[in-house]
Amino acid sequence: MNANSDKDYIDAKTEATRAGLDGRLAAFEENVNGKFAAIDMRFVALETKMEAGFAQIRAEFKEAIERATSQMVKWMVGICIVMFTIFFSSMVFFLNSITQVRQAQPLQALPPIVIQLPPLTAAPVAPPKPG
Repeated sequence: MNANSDKDYIDAKTEATRAGLDGRLAAFEENVNGKFAAIDMRFVALETKMEAGFAQIRAEFKEAIERATSQMVKWMVGICIVMFTIFFSSMVFFLNSITQVRQAQPLQALPPIVIQLPPLTAAPVAPPKPG
């Protein structure tokens, strides 16, 4: 064998091996990229489902908060109305009962005040002085 032919033979073999490896690496890379693309699609689908679920939960939570707020406002307004009604009713009742008591007792003339002093006893008269 001569050196040129050996070199050509080795170069051809190296190129064939390199081409085979490149083909296999390209197939492996394509396979891995395909699997990662499938995984990415699964993550996208999962993310879409999670976003939809979170949106639904947010909507339900917002609705529950709005409902609780409206219920609280309704009860607070109702309690205030009842408190004012009870307060004013009791004030009217007490004021009416006070005026009725005063009207029921007409002013009567007070009996005259009589001051009685004990009778004075006459002091003994002294005899006249001679003189």
